[in-house]
Amino acid sequence: MHHQVPTDSGETYAWPAAATAPAQQQAAAPAAGTDRVTQLAELYAQGVVSEEEFAAEKARILNS
Repeated sequence: MHHQVPTDSGETYAWPAAATAPAQQQAAAPAAGTDRVTQLAELYAQGVVSEEEFAAEKARILNS
């Protein structure tokens, strides 16, 4: 499942939804979230997502 993020240009970027990790993989979950926020920051820097989209998606990632 993907979270659809609309861009200013009218395109839609499919951001992967957070997956529930098995107990042995939960330690890797914070690193995966950090990687996703880093990728999101790169999209924001490139102008692919707006400041509002960046903030909302970052909050969703960090709260999952």
